[in-house]
Amino acid sequence: ELNIGFFKNILGGIIRNIHFDEVNVIISVSEANNTWDAFNLGVLAGRINEYTDITNVSVSGNISVTSSYSGDIGGIAGETNRVTMDKIESDISISAQGRVGGIVGRSYESTFTNVYANVSLQVKKESYIGGLFGEISSSKLSNAYTTGIITLPDNLQNVYGYGSIAGYAWSNTV
Repeated sequence: ELNIGFFKNILGGIIRNIHFDEVNVIISVSEANNTWDAFNLGVLAGRINEYTDITNVSVSGNISVTSSYSGDIGGIAGETNRVTMDKIESDISISAQGRVGGIVGRSYESTFTNVYANVSLQVKKESYIGGLFGEISSSKLSNAYTTGIITLPDNLQNVYGYGSIAGYAWSNTV
């Protein structure tokens, strides 16, 4: 699986006080084994795994995926698993498809406190798209909010899921 970000993959660690201003990420995935789950993309990290603690991180800018492949795309991280985030801000414009969120594309068993996203999200085809998370499951969320706009194409046949907080949410504590 392809992981794209300032850090490709973070496994256990502490990240503090990192701020990315006016980023411009343009990517085209030309080949993948799975067209739906081809990559993880976030400004901080493509994927953040197990027992990582992230505090006071912010992102502003743009992410554009120009290929037809879908992935997990978020302003901060593409995918998180058993991660703790506190004081996280994202002011991001994303054009992509898959699981798309202003903070994280897809999250499992993670804890988010004091998170905010101002988003302009545009999808090209069927996707899970949310102001904070494309998909979030078995996670805890507190003091979180989002502002902005989600744009769906006029010719979209099916909408998998979209919402101001998450495109898909399952078994979470809010």
